[in-house]
Amino acid sequence: MLDAAEPLVGAHALVLCHGGPAGLDALCGLFGRGCGAAAELSPDGAVPSEPAEIVLVPGLRTLNAASCAILAARRCLLPCGRIVLQDCAGGLTRDVVRLLRAAGFTAIRTRAGQDGTIISADWPMFRLHGTGLQRVEMGHA
Repeated sequence: MLDAAEPLVGAHALVLCHGGPAGLDALCGLFGRGCGAAAELSPDGAVPSEPAEIVLVPGLRTLNAASCAILAARRCLLPCGRIVLQDCAGGLTRDVVRLLRAAGFTAIRTRAGQDGTIISADWPMFRLHGTGLQRVEMGHA
């Protein structure tokens, strides 16, 4: 999962999960790879006041959890940021990709791993909105 989030050196990251070993492993891995700052929050909780360049969602098991995480990521990601989700349940990947596209994420990639499918996507600096080009500021549409 962390490989899909690279480069991490100096980055500000947010781990969205409901606690447990998956969140702790992600935080430790982020710091081990040189991440400048990282925090863990519940995907359905309050959005942090500090924007993030990377959002990790380990241990994804339901489509509802994916939807909450994607919406939270949209609110806190900086332009050109990235979201990386881990489909542990299997079978969610296709629907998660659709949710990411509908939310405005681009460059969506999937990769099978030993702990599930890794899905990554970019939050663009600019995105098409209606008939014109719209600049996305501080992760807000």
